[in-house]
Amino acid sequence: MIRQLTKQDRTIVQSYLAKEPVWTLYFVYNIDNYGFDSDFCQFWVDIDDTTYSIKSVINLFYNSLSVYSLDGRIDHRAIVDFLQENDIPFEVVNGKEEMVGPFQEVVTFGNVHRCHFAELQRKNFRPAIDDNFRFEQARPKDAESVYSLLKQIDEFREMLLPIEHMKDQLEAESGIT
Repeated sequence: MIRQLTKQDRTIVQSYLAKEPVWTLYFVYNIDNYGFDSDFCQFWVDIDDTTYSIKSVINLFYNSLSVYSLDGRIDHRAIVDFLQENDIPFEVVNGKEEMVGPFQEVVTFGNVHRCHFAELQRKNFRPAIDDNFRFEQARPKDAESVYSLLKQIDEFREMLLPIEHMKDQLEAESGIT
């Protein structure tokens, strides 16, 4: 059973997502910054009808669908049917390859763009912090420069949202541009 998440679900969903933080940072960030019911960022959960446990979490950010399941229990057909029945369009599906690959059996995609992701954690690592190094938050006036830079990076080029979305995020001082 797929249903929309609400603020009452926050604790249980964040606990579920916390089990693999590297893979779920995007979900947690979107929940923290946009909640469960903004115009451009929505969340659903697929619940096991027998055990009432979470099978998968689904996030639609503009036209980009992200899916996550701790144990890989993603009902691809049910998700696509749910989205179609509710007139919820999506253009892209993101997630672990083994979780999103089967969507190709249900939906026809024009492009398949594989991103390579790895996490290597060093033991006893303590970062050296340069006190002279300064970070600045990008502003709306920086949108075209940032967009141009991201277009030069192979892993981002094909997945960029329209520059208007980037400008909106920079104006709102939100997003992960």
